[in-house]
Amino acid sequence: MAFAGGATHFMISDDDTDYSSQNYVEAISRALEFEATSAADLFGVMVPKVYSREKLVSPGLRFWFFGRLSDDVDSGINSSRNKLAINSGVIFNKFCYEKMLPLFDERLKFYATDTAFFVRYESFYPHFYVLDTCLQHDLSEHTSDSAERAIFRFQEMILGLRVIFEHKGYLFHGLMEAYLLVSSLRKSLSYKNTGFFRSYYTSFKGKNNADRIS
Repeated sequence: MAFAGGATHFMISDDDTDYSSQNYVEAISRALEFEATSAADLFGVMVPKVYSREKLVSPGLRFWFFGRLSDDVDSGINSSRNKLAINSGVIFNKFCYEKMLPLFDERLKFYATDTAFFVRYESFYPHFYVLDTCLQHDLSEHTSDSAERAIFRFQEMILGLRVIFEHKGYLFHGLMEAYLLVSSLRKSLSYKNTGFFRSYYTSFKGKNNADRIS
């Protein structure tokens, strides 16, 4: 709808991100100026540096299915290979939208949508642009989860990883499933709640049903 109205870019966000950084608008202006003189296929998104208090939480790094934080990131052009970013604050240009449509996998509703996007993104664009600005993002909701909320998030993580990496080989999937199993046991012990292990065990029933339907 935004592009139909003449827009050239659009941004997605959530309520936990604070955009009061003094140089936020200026950083976007500089990025747009750089984009105007760059090849159309150089990058398709602009991402801010996002912090949770003093810790940089986006962009981050990816190794196989593991995401990890980066100590620092340079402003400007960055390689998109094995990189991740949270959705909030990401600015897409029209060419990226048209090239990658649909941007997000409709099987993923809550979590892992950002990982899924950036795993796909690196096969379309070699770089993304990091805005020279720092935003604050509140992660307290994720660090103070009740057991029920944490179980729901774990269930979404199981679904997300299986959807994102569904076309990988047997070795990759074997290691990923081992990781999920160990995570379910560790979380069950940490929260003193077997719901995590039961969620992992019962996830195969839903997976097998989906395989039969497809």
